Amino acid sequence: DVNCKYRVYLDESDTVTETVSDTSNPDFHHQKMFSFTPVTRQVLSYLKDGFIVIQVWGKQKPRKSAMAKAKGRSTKQMIQEDLLNQTSRLMNGFRINGRNVDPNKQSMIVELLLMKKQQQRHQQRLVCNNLITNQTIPS
Repeated sequence: DVNCKYRVYLDESDTVTETVSDTSNPDFHHQKMFSFTPVTRQVLSYLKDGFIVIQVWGKQKPRKSAMAKAKGRSTKQMIQEDLLNQTSRLMNGFRINGRNVDPNKQSMIVELLLMKKQQQRHQQRLVCNNLITNQTIPS
């Protein structure tokens, strides 16, 4: 759960966005129109040189599977362990479009495609060089 709070100019209370849940990249779609009547020198000075502090508030929800394993460990230790587990799973393979993908095989395929492209460029250069050297120069 994540939300934002801010105050503008002489606001008495915080403006709070809606809470966004279940995403690591929240989009708040927040808009608020401000109007200042009358526009005094103080308002102009604030708009020109002032600032708005936007506070991002959130609450991390621990996974239920992590709660059972958390006995006697700090959050930092659990996050490091999670990171190691995710990395090792990636190195053992992953799924794309329902198919298991071996990272070593993918790496070899990419390398092969790169070598084929380089070979095509070299052949193109050879053909161009042969055309240039085989042309007769008028005297």
